[in-house]
Amino acid sequence: MDNSILNTINKMLGNTNGDFDTDVIIHINSILSIYQRQIGRSPETFVQITGPDETWDLLNLDNEHLSDFKTYLYLRVKKLFDPPTGGTMEALNSSIAEFEWRLSIE
Repeated sequence: MDNSILNTINKMLGNTNGDFDTDVIIHINSILSIYQRQIGRSPETFVQITGPDETWDLLNLDNEHLSDFKTYLYLRVKKLFDPPTGGTMEALNSSIAEFEWRLSIE
């Protein structure tokens, strides 16, 4: 299994050819910043990615929290990169809010 943050999120987004890597990296780094500075699960050092070489290990999360965080990061990046329309946006926002709450209390 690929442990790359960028490759994982790209695969979930369907960006398998990497045409939009720069956009996805910017969105990932924005969400990492929010997570690290505002939700309260900051690592000892601030984490940003520059490409496919940075792995999930950088976040220093146990497997349970890592799975939740991967879903959270994907949902947030999807909202920025490929926002849904109509009622789907409301469902996406609800899921994001739930993951933010869960990540902040654990």
